Amino acid sequence: MPRPIKRALLVTLGWIFVVLGVLGIFLPVLQGILFLVIGFLLLSRESEWFQEKLERAKQRWPGFGEKFDRAEEAANRFWRKLTGNGLSDNGSDNGSKNGDSSKTGDGA
Repeated sequence: MPRPIKRALLVTLGWIFVVLGVLGIFLPVLQGILFLVIGFLLLSRESEWFQEKLERAKQRWPGFGEKFDRAEEAANRFWRKLTGNGLSDNGSDNGSKNGDSSKTGDGA
């Protein structure tokens, strides 16, 4: 998929999920937190600001970070099955899991 189309799609879907998440906080029918997390995930792929906020949340709440990382891996596997490539910006699956130099190690 061409980069401008992918970017527009991710940003649009991200904001739709954020709006649904905000509505879900007030409406008991929608899962607000789930939609907010999905929206932040999508927007973090195209926005440094959202990426920084997501990383800060993962550091502040390590349990959330672990669950989020597992969910992101599952989403990447699902996306690869659908499209043949991962969700990272360069079209491969190496973005956030296998070689992202912006993440620090666990001290090992």
